[in-house]
Amino acid sequence: MVRIGIIGIGGFAAQHWWALEEVQRSEACKIVAAAVIDPEYHTARLEELRGRGVRIFHCAEAMYDAMRGQMDAVTIPTPIHTHAELMISAVQSGYHVYLEKPPAATIQEVDEMIAAAKRTGRICAVGFQAMWSQSMSLLKLRISEGALGQVQRIACSAGWIRKDDYYCRADWAGRLRLGDSWVLDGSANNPLSHEIANMLYLASPRCRTLGSPAAVRAELYAAHEIEGEDTAAIEIVTNEGPRCYLLGTLCADDAFDPEISILASEGTAYRSSNGRVCIRYNDGRLEEPAPDDGRQDVEKFENFVAAAAANDTGLLRCHLEMCRPFTLAINGAFESARQVRRIPPEYLRITGEGPGRKTVIQGIDSAVPRAASQCRLFSDLQLPWAKRTATFDLTGYKRFPQRFDLGGPIQVPSIDELSPG
Repeated sequence: MVRIGIIGIGGFAAQHWWALEEVQRSEACKIVAAAVIDPEYHTARLEELRGRGVRIFHCAEAMYDAMRGQMDAVTIPTPIHTHAELMISAVQSGYHVYLEKPPAATIQEVDEMIAAAKRTGRICAVGFQAMWSQSMSLLKLRISEGALGQVQRIACSAGWIRKDDYYCRADWAGRLRLGDSWVLDGSANNPLSHEIANMLYLASPRCRTLGSPAAVRAELYAAHEIEGEDTAAIEIVTNEGPRCYLLGTLCADDAFDPEISILASEGTAYRSSNGRVCIRYNDGRLEEPAPDDGRQDVEKFENFVAAAAANDTGLLRCHLEMCRPFTLAINGAFESARQVRRIPPEYLRITGEGPGRKTVIQGIDSAVPRAASQCRLFSDLQLPWAKRTATFDLTGYKRFPQRFDLGGPIQVPSIDELSPG
């Protein structure tokens, strides 16, 4: 039985608790500890956990130190800029790690994390959950076995809505940098990061491998009053051949979920975010399997527990080193864009007040799918607020930043400041 500690109890950590408690029913694992920095907000829940024998600590380091010999693994569902320090400290303390996506903000952090895992002989899973889904497994199989022929282009369109409360929920939300740490929080490196990882995964014909980015051209924009981007157009050229395109926004008028389309020499394929897949082969065959059963949120932890029990990274469906190309692509996108560009107010429509205030980029609901269908960036469509950028070569790239300009910080109001009265 794998003994597990969880860093956090509220926010996204609640998802880890739910899934691991499901796995715990099979007696494959047991939650033995938690690090909770704000216990005053969780008194009833903590009382329940203590009654079940779960030890509670005020911080991760205290849990790491006290649980040596009594805990085998930890999960880290914490803000982006904390991942590297918490993961490295965990493996150095002897624990296997399940790390929430994205792995880290910068490629140098990911490389340090990979080195730490190798040096200590610990495993590290990363929570890009679609890697555990039936739909992605089928598409990867069809690509790796050659049924679709040579993949040429992969594109994703996505239009979500994030109101002001999303950005004032935490001090790191919408930030590029916090203190001495890079965060790079935005559409591409947080909510839509899954889709970039998925596209890179499908760009490689090799099992459990993401395509390797050779160069990136990207345009990063902000409509909200934030440091980071909320709207992205990214083209990734891979060494394997396929080009990947993310066209996404968090400033849609009417939300539309991510959809990935694949153009290959022997057919086309589509995957929606709810796990529906349609493959059309050039010979007329049509493949439409049943959609995902929704168990991937539990299966990813079942897989992690099994790999931790065996101390075998090879069992993981999504591990840290496998995800290095994702962070390389993200860093390349910021280097290509050079800066996050603000969309002028005349192209925005803002409704509501306080935390519920909604910012919409006019025309974005049609621009995103049009750009994705044509595999073009926003400037290629000559949108009035878009500015063309140069391709950034990732050959030998090992440290962020090189060309990206942070600019002056933007002060994001707190939710108390936005609340009336």
